[in-house]
Amino acid sequence: MICKHCGTEIAGKALICYRCGNATTEPRVKPPLEGPLFERPRRWHIWLRPRMIVVIAAMAALAVFAIVQDRITAAGARRYATLQRAALDGRGPAVTIDEIMKPAIERSVQQGLYWGGGVLVVGLGLAGAAARRRR
Repeated sequence: MICKHCGTEIAGKALICYRCGNATTEPRVKPPLEGPLFERPRRWHIWLRPRMIVVIAAMAALAVFAIVQDRITAAGARRYATLQRAALDGRGPAVTIDEIMKPAIERSVQQGLYWGGGVLVVGLGLAGAAARRRR
């Protein structure tokens, strides 16, 4: 058999020419036209997409807001119960629920917005970084 690329005589069952290195038959599978053969294109995982990061950050901010507000409001309710018990035992003045809970609720909303907003800002920063990296 003669190599069709360099004209060297080679064995009849040869798959490649020993002199030029070219295949003796047409390939069954066509190779890719361009780009590296073994490097796959980079695909973004669904959680690393900027939109998903924003959605997750918003949900986390809402959860943080709810948790912080719940804990501070519960602390106000415990304080009210303690002061009311003391008043019933004669160890302090009587208090109304509005005197104790109104400031506690205001503080809980303020702190909830503060911490939830912080979580949201960090999430938006991560989404911005992911968007810049994606380009």
